[in-house]
Amino acid sequence: MSNSLLADRAWPPLLLVADAPPRVLAVAGLTERERDVLALVAEGCSTREVATRLAYSERTIKNIVQNVTMRLNLRNRTQAVVYAVRNGWI
Repeated sequence: MSNSLLADRAWPPLLLVADAPPRVLAVAGLTERERDVLALVAEGCSTREVATRLAYSERTIKNIVQNVTMRLNLRNRTQAVVYAVRNGWI
């Protein structure tokens, strides 16, 4: 079975190194930016604090968290952090 076929059948979707854009972490399926945001949320930072630390707008942080939760079929930012920690992504 080819790697791309395995990636097509995986849930949550896996990104393979050969198919991934440069800023994507192949194993985790999270961009470096998503990983940074979730790590700060896991530390207990508010949206405003995350935005300040990473020099993004609050809206950008909210969009990042929402995109992760939707892509991984999760309900909220807490589940996103727990999911990322359990999978060793952060």
